[in-house]
Amino acid sequence: MAAGKGLVTMAIAETPSIRSALLDPQQLAAELGICKRTLDRWREKRRGPPRVVVGRKIFFRREAVEAWLRANEEKPEPAVARRGRPSITQTGKRVRRRA
Repeated sequence: MAAGKGLVTMAIAETPSIRSALLDPQQLAAELGICKRTLDRWREKRRGPPRVVVGRKIFFRREAVEAWLRANEEKPEPAVARRGRPSITQTGKRVRRRA
């Protein structure tokens, strides 16, 4: 039986604590390089990463924050030719503007 207890103790010691996977608002703000108040505003507007509420405390799961960042990643768009009046350099003529 002693060997079995040792395995259980060792398995518990090797698993990361739940708390290590959670960030409080101050920690998240510091990691993202934003103000804690920004997180508060995002929460009011129902934006930002998903949060976990435990009692009166707010936490963010690191995994959920990373997924949120990936989902909100902006892809670069290809350059689009501008529409509108041709410029002087395109036609070689001066464009008359209406008053």
